[in-house]
Amino acid sequence: MRITSRLTVTSENLITIRFAIVVIAAWLQLCAISFAAEQSPYRESAEAIAALIEERYVDEAVAKEVASLVRAYAVGEKFARITDPRDAAAALTALLKPYDSHFTVTWKDPEARPSPETLKMLPETTFADWAALRNHGFSDIRRLPGNIGYLNLIVFSGVYPDKPEFPATEAATHALSALSGADAIIIDLRQNPGGAASMVEYLASFFFDSEPRLLGETYYRSSNEVYQSYTLQKVYGPRFPETPLYLIVNGRTASAAEVFAASLSKLGRAIIIGEITGGYGNPGRDYDAGGGFSVFISTGRAVDKSAGADVEKKGVVPDITVPSREAFDAAYKLALENVIARNTQANDAFEARWALGGLREPARLSKKKMAAYVGEYNDYAIYRDRNVLRAAYKRRPHYALSYIGDDMFAIPDLPGARLLFERDERGNIVRLVELTTFGEATAHLRQ
Repeated sequence: MRITSRLTVTSENLITIRFAIVVIAAWLQLCAISFAAEQSPYRESAEAIAALIEERYVDEAVAKEVASLVRAYAVGEKFARITDPRDAAAALTALLKPYDSHFTVTWKDPEARPSPETLKMLPETTFADWAALRNHGFSDIRRLPGNIGYLNLIVFSGVYPDKPEFPATEAATHALSALSGADAIIIDLRQNPGGAASMVEYLASFFFDSEPRLLGETYYRSSNEVYQSYTLQKVYGPRFPETPLYLIVNGRTASAAEVFAASLSKLGRAIIIGEITGGYGNPGRDYDAGGGFSVFISTGRAVDKSAGADVEKKGVVPDITVPSREAFDAAYKLALENVIARNTQANDAFEARWALGGLREPARLSKKKMAAYVGEYNDYAIYRDRNVLRAAYKRRPHYALSYIGDDMFAIPDLPGARLLFERDERGNIVRLVELTTFGEATAHLRQ
C-alpha cells in the first residue's frame, strides 16, 4: 500500500516563507558583520576617532553625524578586510574629507621607534626649533631690480606681538624692515602650509596704518565663543599702508596662509596671483586615537562673512589665475608696470622698464644676424655658443645675451646692465656700449 503526501502552498504560506527567508538573511548578515568586526584589529582606534570627533569637532551636529558614520564603517565588512594600518588610515581619511578638508587620519607604528641609544645621538627638536633654522619662515628676502621687494614665506611661526625680542617676532620685523622703501612688495606663499594665527595678525599689520582692521572671526566650540582677529596698533618696523602688494599662491598654500591671503584680499589690500589654494580654512590640531593612529580635527571655524569662511573647501580664488610656475613672473610684471605708471620719470621707473624688458620673451636671431655682432671690442669678446651669443669681459663669467631689439641686448644674470651695439652710416657695427641703470655708459671700439 503506497501513501502519498501532498503539500499545498497557499498565498498565506508563501508570505510566511518569504518573511522567514528575510529574517534568516538579515541574521546571517548580522553574524557576518559581527564576525568581521571582531576580526578587524583597527576597530578600537576607529571608534576612538569617532569619539574624538564627536567631542572636539567644531560643529556639534556634524560631529554627531560623522561619528555615527565612522562607527558604522568600523563594524563593516569593508573595513574589516583592511589588513594594513596605513590603508586603514587612508580609508578613514577618505571617509572624513567630504565633511572637512582638514580631517586627516595618520598612522605611525608605535613599536617602530629608535632605540634610546639612537635618540641620544639626536637633538631634542620641536617645530619652533625647525622654524628657527629657517629664519622662522622668512626663507628669502630680496630687493629685485625696479625696487621691488620680494619675500618668500614658507611657514607662519608663532609670535608674541608684545615681545619684540621674541625670535619669531624679531625675524618678522627684520624681514619687513629689509623691504623698507620698496615701490611694491611680492610675498610668495606657494610653499606655505600655514601655521600660527598670531603671525597672520602681526604680518598683516605691516600693510595697514595703526587703526585696527578686522581680519576675521573664528568660533571655537570648546569655549562657545567667537574670537575676533584684528591688525595691531603697534609693530616694530616700517608700515606699508600704500605700497602695492602682490601675493603668490597655489594648491600647497593652506590654512593660516590662506586666511592671510583671503583677509588682505577682502580688505582690498592685496592682489592674489597663481592657482586656487588648498581649501583648509578651519583651525585645529592632531589628537591621539591609540594604536598608532591620530586624527586632525578642526576645533574652530570662520564665522559667516569673515574672510576665512570662504576658504574652507573652496580655497582662495586668485584675482589673476596663472600656472604656479608662471606666478612669480606674472606678479613681478604687474609690480614693475605699477612702478612705471606711478613714477614715470624717476630712476626707479627707468630701472623698472629695463627689468620689464628682461621678462619679455627674447627675440630670435638667425645665425647670420648673430655673426654681425661677433668680434673683439677692446676688453670685450662677443662669441656664439650654439644658438646663444655670449659676452666675455676680462675675468668675469661669460654671460649669455638676450636680444630685445634695436641692437640692444639684456644680460639676464646682470639685470642692471645692457649692451648696445652702435653702427656707422653704412650699417656696420663699430662699437659696443655698456649701459647701467645707475647712469654709466662705457664705449668699447670694435677691433
